[in-house]
Order: sequence, then C-alpha cells, then structure tokens
Amino acid sequence: MALMDNSERDLQKILYDGLNQHGFLFQERCAQILEHASTGWRLEAKEYPVSIASKDTRIDIVLRDAKMLASDSASVYAIVECKRVNTSYTRAWLFGKQSTLQIPLVVRLSGPVTANNPVPLGTLRYSQTEKVLDLGASLMSNWWLEIGRDNNKFKSSPQPIEEALTQVCIGLSGLAREQEVQQYKRIRTGQWKPMDTYFLPIVVTNAPLYCSDYKLRDVDLTSGTIPEDKVSFGPGTPQPVPWILVNYGASRSIIHENFYESVMDNTPKDLKEYHTRSIYVVSSANAAHDAKGLEDFFSKLHF
Repeated sequence: MALMDNSERDLQKILYDGLNQHGFLFQERCAQILEHASTGWRLEAKEYPVSIASKDTRIDIVLRDAKMLASDSASVYAIVECKRVNTSYTRAWLFGKQSTLQIPLVVRLSGPVTANNPVPLGTLRYSQTEKVLDLGASLMSNWWLEIGRDNNKFKSSPQPIEEALTQVCIGLSGLAREQEVQQYKRIRTGQWKPMDTYFLPIVVTNAPLYCSDYKLRDVDLTSGTIPEDKVSFGPGTPQPVPWILVNYGASRSIIHENFYESVMDNTPKDLKEYHTRSIYVVSSANAAHDAKGLEDFFSKLHF
C-alpha cells in the first residue's frame, strides 16, 4: 500500500469508521454464511422490498426451506432481520423470565381447498406446531433490554430490541401479503394447487443473549426491584444462550389486514393469540470466526 499523507490518512480513517458504524457488513456476512452453509435452507433474496399498509421496508434476508421445495403441500420461508450492536457500548441483550411453554405459533397462509371454488384472496391464520422444538429454545416473557455502558455510564433500553422485533414482523406481513396476491393470480389462471405457506421470523444479532431467572414473590412492591441474590442469569455465573424464542405482541398496524377476516373472538384473552408472533432471536457472538452458531441454528430450523 502506498504511503499516505495526513489528509489521506484522515480520509482513510473517516471512511473506515463510517464503514464499521452501521450494520451493512454484518448483514452481508450473515447472508454469505447462510448462502453457502449446508443448513437445508436456500437463499432466496437479500434486501427484498415489501409493503404492509403504508409501511415500506426491505427484508434483510429471505430464505426458503430447500427440503420442502419438492413438496406439493407446503412451502416454508424464513424472514431474517440482522441487528448489529456496537460492542464498545452494548454488553448484552437480556430477556425476561423463562416459561415452560415452548410451542411457537407459526403464521400460515392457506388458500381455498380447490381451484374450482376460489375465494377472494386466502386468509392468514395460525397453526401451532411442535415440529421446530429440536432447537431447544427457551420461551421468554414479554420484556427485553439492551444493556451496556456509554462513557462508563450504565445504560439499558428495550427500544433497540423492540425495533428489531417490529421490523421483522413488518417484513413477515409484507411477504405474506405478496405471496397471497401471487397465489390468487395463479387461481385465476388455473395454475394453482392447494399449498400451505409458512413464515418464520428470525432476528440475528451479534449481541450475547442472556436469560433471567427469578421468582416474582421476591420482587419488592415498594421499590419494584429484586435482591441480587434472588436472580440468576445462568447456572452459577452468567452464561449466554445461543438462541431464544420470544412471543412478541404485534400491534394491528404491522399485521397483514386480511389476517382478521377469519377471527371471530372478541375478548383480549382470546384475541391475544392472533397478535402473537413467535420470533427466534439468534446470537452470532459465539460464532464470529467459524459461523457454526448460525449454521447449527438453521440446520435445526425445519418442520
């Protein structure tokens, strides 16, 4: 490399810092791993544009289950949102108390039973499946925090994780809507055959993931806090987990509008399931060099 003067070195540093400030490199590296790894998933698209209601976005990575490509009855897509954190400031993503329930709710797009009896666009509805539980992910309660230090000042906020979960929900809804429209086109032209399409939302981050374990009876109602000796973040010392499962309450503004056409319930208790998106959060923090963490997760993410 040719020697640089001060001005050129300054420009080099500015360009280098700008390159590393955002998450583009992280996203491209994740896509490269998933494209070439033998996980049973096929890379369909990167930066894929979708729309839901008045929201336009791009899905970082769209994968399709290659094992299901020959299936005449089902197709499975993974919607992947890549969320890089600045490890100089962020130490961890912390998730709430573990639950014993580990059955993810999977969004399924189902059309009419036969092409001879079409309906105006199929409807989105849920199916509960235990077929992905080989992942062994713990299901967390509905809170999460990004935790770290900035200039030696402690900081914590749910917002960065909330934004990632919202973004992947918008991507899922947009892709599901697009698939629905395309299926209806095939119905009208007589090219359609009955097939269920499933959508799995996933957030990949370089942040280490931790789970908290505590008993609610130990929470002080006066201060709203818990004694340090009454909570743990792993067996003994804090231990990161490779991935977890979050049941995220998605608001109607980021849910496909046709999803509610088949919903007849009217109480919050009954309707909660229809708002729930089961989202896998996967950490690449332990796989920076050999990528085995991502490969291991996606190798197990199959029906």
